[in-house]
Amino acid sequence: MRFLAFPIFALFFACQLAAQAPPAASSASPARRVQRGPVVVSPEVLPDRRVTVRLYAPQAQAVRVSLDGGVSLTKGDNGVWEATTGPLDAGAYRYTFSVDGATVTDPRNIEMERMQVMTRSILYVPGAAFMDTKTVPHGAVAVVNYYSNVLMRFRRFHIYTPPGYEANQQKYPVLYLLHGANESDDSWSTVGRGSFILDNLIADGKAVPMIIVMPNRAPRSNASESRSSGVTARRIHHFPQRVC
Repeated sequence: MRFLAFPIFALFFACQLAAQAPPAASSASPARRVQRGPVVVSPEVLPDRRVTVRLYAPQAQAVRVSLDGGVSLTKGDNGVWEATTGPLDAGAYRYTFSVDGATVTDPRNIEMERMQVMTRSILYVPGAAFMDTKTVPHGAVAVVNYYSNVLMRFRRFHIYTPPGYEANQQKYPVLYLLHGANESDDSWSTVGRGSFILDNLIADGKAVPMIIVMPNRAPRSNASESRSSGVTARRIHHFPQRVC
């Protein structure tokens, strides 16, 4: 027992020192809490066809939206800017925000059109029967990338195939549908709602099932911007008559 006294005393002394020692400083800095902004819904299409848009920009001094000829937004205490416009005619609309002079898309809206030199947000006001989303058989829209030996660069087109296309071997007529100035091959299948128009026409027996090829008619992707607003809206409303 006499030989165990020293090891036991040393262990007791070491435990006492450990208990009195200050805790080691952590090398990692404390986690910083991320301040989240308020939940923002934009756009909001109301039953009377008015549209409310919102943007969280607490540091901004002035915000406008391009809808309805341009409308100024009002800033709330929570840093959310808001404006209600309309009522708007049924149809698809492009829009952007101007934040202290800088043009931006709506960060709360995933619907978007890729144009030649910019992108724009899209909203849809229902009520146009020929292009509303209905419970009818729907075709498919695919994006095809290819290499052009003429332009010596990669190109892209969108293609619509009618309902049932994959399930049979029949031949279909093909419509080549070009976009307008500053638009792209993306335009007819987004803001143009070409696939919904054909789905509805085919379901109503007003058009035969067909393939629609929507190429990018601009030889270069940085085509200059056109100021011809409203061209798409007029062309969309003539579209059903031209394919029937």
